[in-house]
Amino acid sequence: MELLYKKQFNSKNITKRHIVDDIADAFHFVRTVKRAGEPLTIEEMSVLAGSRRSMSSDNVSFNYLLDTCRKKQVVLLMNAPHPKFIDSHIKALCHVQLECLKIKKREKIVIVKPMKLQTNMETAKIYRHRFQEDGREVHRSFFGKPSKELIEMYEKRKDIFMDELYEIMEAKAKKKKEKVLIEKTNAIQN
Repeated sequence: MELLYKKQFNSKNITKRHIVDDIADAFHFVRTVKRAGEPLTIEEMSVLAGSRRSMSSDNVSFNYLLDTCRKKQVVLLMNAPHPKFIDSHIKALCHVQLECLKIKKREKIVIVKPMKLQTNMETAKIYRHRFQEDGREVHRSFFGKPSKELIEMYEKRKDIFMDELYEIMEAKAKKKKEKVLIEKTNAIQN
């Protein structure tokens, strides 16, 4: 994203608003974006719009978001450790997939397999094609390590995301446990 931003705007001024991990922040970014070509990275897309919740309101909202990203010319990047777990409607709107093959920490590079995506609108099947450069297929691409500031910002956001997620899941578990205890108590009293 840093390289894309630098190429587009001659700056590496990525801020925390460019990296989101929930739908509300994504909508806020798209609503307030001022320039065409602004990049937005959505973290953990397979968690936020999972394939098992294809008809959930969040997944439907993400589909609306993707439609408005196209209109506002937002460059949308999605991070997903498990792309197969992303809602199929959302995957069908993607154009490029970068599969991480190896991280070489000493050399500070990531080796990826870049693929162009093409969706058959009749069958919803997604076809993957290799990129071409000088008439030859591209099998591997190399990405440099992001800036230290971007990594620190990402790690901080990830920690906040995990803390909030765990709080929500813990609250849901407690509420479920309380409900079961109340049902059990009512059953015993009856």
